[in-house]
Amino acid sequence: MALALAIVTPTAEAVSLSCDEVVAPGEQGQVGLLPGDFPLISAFLAGVLTVVAEGKQSLYACGSWFAEIEEDNVRVLVSVCEEASTIDAAEAKKKADEAEKQLAEMAVSDDGYAGHLGRYRLNRARLDAAELLR
Repeated sequence: MALALAIVTPTAEAVSLSCDEVVAPGEQGQVGLLPGDFPLISAFLAGVLTVVAEGKQSLYACGSWFAEIEEDNVRVLVSVCEEASTIDAAEAKKKADEAEKQLAEMAVSDDGYAGHLGRYRLNRARLDAAELLR
């Protein structure tokens, strides 16, 4: 039994494949999604999404996202999804460092804080995914 995975961004279907497992970044740690799991609709944090198919892992950097798990289908709605091998780690590190510096100079209540936090988390996910390939 396999999972049918579809990852959709606002501009395209980024991924459509059959896999054995999806591991997602959750609030309390990693969440494994397997064939036959119970139905679920959930929000997930920006981070590295791991897809396991035929014993091989594929890594994707994703912004914050929503997933619907129903029977053996996983549908992911995400603003950004990048396959790890396409990511420029140096650029991701530079952008994450810039956003982190800006966050350090702001209060949580400041205008723009949420946007900088989102950019930091996405670029941290991009960097993590690229580094996991090394």
